[in-house]
Amino acid sequence: MKIVVQLFAILLVATSLALADRPLEEYPPLALHPDNPHCFLFRGKPAILVGSGEHYGAVLNLDFDYIRYLDYSFTVSHPDGTRVGYRAPGGRSATLRKQLQALHDFINGFDVVHTKPDSSIIKTALPKGTTARALVGPGKQYAIYIRGGKQIDLKLELTAGEYDVRWIDPVSGKASAGAPIQSAGGVEMLVSPPFVNDVALSLKLGK
Repeated sequence: MKIVVQLFAILLVATSLALADRPLEEYPPLALHPDNPHCFLFRGKPAILVGSGEHYGAVLNLDFDYIRYLDYSFTVSHPDGTRVGYRAPGGRSATLRKQLQALHDFINGFDVVHTKPDSSIIKTALPKGTTARALVGPGKQYAIYIRGGKQIDLKLELTAGEYDVRWIDPVSGKASAGAPIQSAGGVEMLVSPPFVNDVALSLKLGK
């Protein structure tokens, strides 16, 4: 790869020196050659881009599936991404993809742009080893993440309204609905289901 980078650098330097007598603004940026799609135009002259396959695909080929390419649980013998026990960078697996999907679905279920971190709404005295963080869109949406423990009685200061309640297991992605809360404004108690290590809570103003 070092040799490839050096060759590419030499190519660009040589081309630049050859055309140094003309200002750069007279030339368009690096682009495909209009008559030969296997070549480029650089400063008005044909050029060849030398690089490894994955870099070519990631930069120039929009259809290149770089996520699967970087996920070592996809192999020729495991095209469905179920390979486990491999020793390689990345740490991808079907289990991790499932957890990331749960995170994706949880976050995208909120109007995150109109929320802000505000853990002051959490009024529970948390036991040692337990942490809780909140994203708040006052009166509309609350996202709370609790880390540590097996169950929690969570006191939250809410604005008035009726809220739909969902508890999400971040490992399995499974969600369980809690009883809706009709708050007059003030501190409300929510009792979580049993969980292992972590649990997420979604509160949204009912429609």
